[in-house]
Amino acid sequence: MLLISAVSRCCVFYLSVIMMGSAPHASPPRLGCVLEVPVYDPHGSRLRFRVNRVAVRDGNMTRDLLGKQVDGIYTTASGDRVFFSTDRIVGKRAIEVSLEGPNGTRISSHVLVTACRQRRSLSFGQSDSGLDVAFVPLRGRLVGCSYAGDWWVRTMTMFGGHDGTTAEDGYVEKDGTFTVEVAPLGVRRILVIGRGGQPVRSIGVDVTVGQSIDVGLINLTGACPQ
Repeated sequence: MLLISAVSRCCVFYLSVIMMGSAPHASPPRLGCVLEVPVYDPHGSRLRFRVNRVAVRDGNMTRDLLGKQVDGIYTTASGDRVFFSTDRIVGKRAIEVSLEGPNGTRISSHVLVTACRQRRSLSFGQSDSGLDVAFVPLRGRLVGCSYAGDWWVRTMTMFGGHDGTTAEDGYVEKDGTFTVEVAPLGVRRILVIGRGGQPVRSIGVDVTVGQSIDVGLINLTGACPQ
């Protein structure tokens, strides 16, 4: 009986060693890098999209990376985040990330991973009055400072815009009034007010294609550059 028990313990030990040796192949490696791809609506609210595909182009072929180990990098996803097993993904190649919304709506973007912790926002949908226009005028007036010198305003999309959307500059008059002709894209934007090489203040603005925007008075008292 003692001999049988010893043999049993020996078999269990060697079986454990074999299982431990095969464990790295049975489960994915520790995931160390993350690419977050949040999706926002035209007014800046975060939408519930989830990553359903991560792919890479190899010549004329497209390879799906999710749940697989490719070139020594294991890729998986949860919600709107993509996880990579190693920082060797950084600067390696552009990947295509596709996401699906709650109603089956889909959006995708090509991303070059440039950092082990990276965020790449996307904008989905736009606010549109239905009018066909070339630009959307955005107006306002700055108060609280002297507006002589190199004052300026500039707008850009708050989310997304990585695929070619440009920013627009506007001129500030000496009485503080300004106008910017914004590209006809009905999404939330950032309006930056600055003088010379320094930004002074920024605010969020909702843009609707076909509707003029008046942001009213922007009081810069206490923030006037020297």
